[in-house]
Amino acid sequence: TQGLNPNGSLANAWEILVLPAGSPVPVAGGIPVSGTPTYTATGLLPGTAYVVYVRAVCSSSDKSEWATKNFAVAPTNDACTGALFAVVNQNLTCGQTTPGTITGATQSLPATTCGGAGGANDDVWFTFTATSVTHIVSFNNVLPNIALGFEILSGTDCTNLTQVGCN
Repeated sequence: TQGLNPNGSLANAWEILVLPAGSPVPVAGGIPVSGTPTYTATGLLPGTAYVVYVRAVCSSSDKSEWATKNFAVAPTNDACTGALFAVVNQNLTCGQTTPGTITGATQSLPATTCGGAGGANDDVWFTFTATSVTHIVSFNNVLPNIALGFEILSGTDCTNLTQVGCN
């Protein structure tokens, strides 16, 4: 749900569109909204960035320019309790991989000290069972090209985890 009132408009009718981030400015009309401009979008996908387009409608021939607001829906593994299962390879060759995204992710508390100054502010959670003394954790095809860090925790309860490694 987004509260919408671009530029403090006094209009009482609006059009709204929620589109994937990077979509072009709409040329057609949006979904009509009247009264207090609020709207609840449905069908949004976890880990996906969106842009909300809103404009005031004074009459069928008098509409404001589109105002925008960017937002993202948190991924399903944004918290420890939603950790996704990560594939474990049977040797040091990464033949199988587990996809993921940090789009829309939020910081978990307490904040980690891994990854240098500032630590993580948009972490996601994965779970796996170690099948060997040594495992390789790597990030492939990271877009945009940013440095990612990781922390490895041990435990079976999200409220009682012990750090066993990080980069």
